[in-house]
Amino acid sequence: MQHFIARLAIIIFPLFQQYFGIWTSENEQIDKLIQYTQLNSRYRGELFEWIPYDRLRNIKYLAQGGFGIVHKVICLDGWLSMYNFEEKIWLRTVYNLDEQNYKDASNSQIKNPLKNGKEFGMPVVLKSLNNSSNINENFLNEWKRHLQCHYKAYSHGAPLIPILGMTQVPDTLNYIVV
Repeated sequence: MQHFIARLAIIIFPLFQQYFGIWTSENEQIDKLIQYTQLNSRYRGELFEWIPYDRLRNIKYLAQGGFGIVHKVICLDGWLSMYNFEEKIWLRTVYNLDEQNYKDASNSQIKNPLKNGKEFGMPVVLKSLNNSSNINENFLNEWKRHLQCHYKAYSHGAPLIPILGMTQVPDTLNYIVV
């Protein structure tokens, strides 16, 4: 295991650093959090990325809790799987979309519906964070502590829901965990 982590640090982490200047959440604290996960992850399930909101489809309300709203969506890009060194691209895990996904898109309560022609995506859950448009250092530190617990549980084989990354709702500016 130590050898695998050392290889990640030498080979993969610099690849993430190359992309730090290409993407941005436009919030320095969120960018730092995502970069932290990219430079400290040992498994795919520990890795965050910034997910543009326009890459989410069939946004369907599920529930509201004390800290935010939960939606079911299709993430068109899926999650990062591995790096293809020959083509110099990140490969992603996505699944074939089925007929039900297109039926759901015709529901009037669905936001940002799926359009015909999209064949792949990944069903995911969004957890919006109420009043999160002004994130500060305390929020960042709380998430880092949460991630450290997540990492520890994940490394011991605990069944966890993976976190793909974060995005932001354009009209409310609230942040969302994907």
